[in-house]
Amino acid sequence: MNPELENKYLRDLIQLQKRIGTKKNIDQLLPLLGNEISSFLQAERTTVFLLDWDRMELKTKFAQSLENKKIDIKLKIGLVGLCLLTRKIINISNAYNDPRFNPEFDNITDFRTESLLIVPIKDEKMS
Repeated sequence: MNPELENKYLRDLIQLQKRIGTKKNIDQLLPLLGNEISSFLQAERTTVFLLDWDRMELKTKFAQSLENKKIDIKLKIGLVGLCLLTRKIINISNAYNDPRFNPEFDNITDFRTESLLIVPIKDEKMS
């Protein structure tokens, strides 16, 4: 990697670390991280879902560009469900060409997903 670019990434990471340290709770932290992830990956949108095990629903905890709109979707296996079950990263270049993709969230938000990077975030209960 170019040393100047590497130095820029390191400076940006240090600045992000400082901003993370100022956040007091998850509702403040997730927008910061979501926006940074989108910027770093040059993604249009980042969404963080929480799984409600009792209701078997995915609930938006953070959805970039949705102005704090909360959306609940029944968990179907789909790509997010597969990521949850396998606890493995899923990277799909064309969502609508993958039969496991569930377009329900797109239908609700009037958005068309092109590609997906799904990463499981585990807590101590999911070890």
